[in-house]
Amino acid sequence: MPSLDPESIRNDFPILAKLIYLDNAATSLSPRQVVEAQVTAEYHYRANVGRGIHRLSRMATHQYQDARETVRQFLGGGQGTLVFTKNTTEATNIVAHGLNWKKTDRITTVLQDHHSNLLPWYQLKNEGKVAGIDTVPLNDGVIESSDIEACIMPETRLVAVGHASNVFGTITPVKAIAEICRDHDVALLIDGAQTAPHLHIDLEEIGCDFFCFSGHKMLGPMGTGGLWISDAVSKENIPRPLFAGGGMVASVEGTAFTPVTGPGRYEAGTPMLSVQLVWLQQSGICPVLVWRMWAATVQHLPAGCCLACRRSRVSGCIPRLIPRSSAQSLSPWTVSTPTKLRTSSMRPQASWSVPVNTVVSRSCMRSASTAEQSVQVHTATTPRMTSIC
Repeated sequence: MPSLDPESIRNDFPILAKLIYLDNAATSLSPRQVVEAQVTAEYHYRANVGRGIHRLSRMATHQYQDARETVRQFLGGGQGTLVFTKNTTEATNIVAHGLNWKKTDRITTVLQDHHSNLLPWYQLKNEGKVAGIDTVPLNDGVIESSDIEACIMPETRLVAVGHASNVFGTITPVKAIAEICRDHDVALLIDGAQTAPHLHIDLEEIGCDFFCFSGHKMLGPMGTGGLWISDAVSKENIPRPLFAGGGMVASVEGTAFTPVTGPGRYEAGTPMLSVQLVWLQQSGICPVLVWRMWAATVQHLPAGCCLACRRSRVSGCIPRLIPRSSAQSLSPWTVSTPTKLRTSSMRPQASWSVPVNTVVSRSCMRSASTAEQSVQVHTATTPRMTSIC
């Protein structure tokens, strides 16, 4: 790996002159280059995409579609459909509310996933659109492909899993799970919010049906994200458009209308042009930068941190402190940390979990070295299996 100059990287993030930031699993910072790209779009081609023939509209449309292709290739999306969304949550909901569910259908998911990959499925159950939700039991935060297969029933229509836990940092074996889903004729949705910026992603090789991700975790702007839909997805599992309006319609006859083909059918209304175009700048650089920063950080973690745990889990524990208290305790070092656990059912009340893509600067490591004796390996409590029937 090429040499890394942390100070040069820090100079691209003005806010790092004031603090040390540890909450990248929730939202990453944006470097100067991303902000400058937004300003360039606003100043030089602010216009509606695909709705005008004048010069600015054609420029905006061309840049927008180029950005889409750049992101699709970055994720190894082959000939799949790449839809721009606001975030992972919207991407998941397009699938959840776009499929024609049968009342006998069941959904398999994982209890450790965050709310964006739990609540949409719970909502379907609460509205009586599906028969039930089956959640996979946990083994110290690790999900095996056999765990997923054991929960698949003849009525199972969809498996929804997080590619990486934002609590434990564990990596889910999604390729093996995709093979199981194909064998059982079940669709697979992957929540890639934590891995799109952190791991090399090849969606065609993984073999999933849907992949959801957020740009704001990839050093990109707020309000960016995407949904990738495989060309191999069965016809009955192609989602309907979640929204109707300008930009997504091909023709209107009376009260009937026909959506356009391709990703535009899911992108009704005027898109957030400037922030989406920033994918052109960030797709080839920023996620790689996150990975390199993390790799360099691991080399400087204080003694006692849990490294090389199962499936690359990186968790630390500050004894007797809940996350909010630990954030307050670190405030003299000007450290911004996660202040809550995002999966309340885990309830490791005496721990502070460091998500897998957290970026820690060397200056933080020097400060943390004074507290090495307070750092212990954390083992999560395994919740019981849950089935919502």
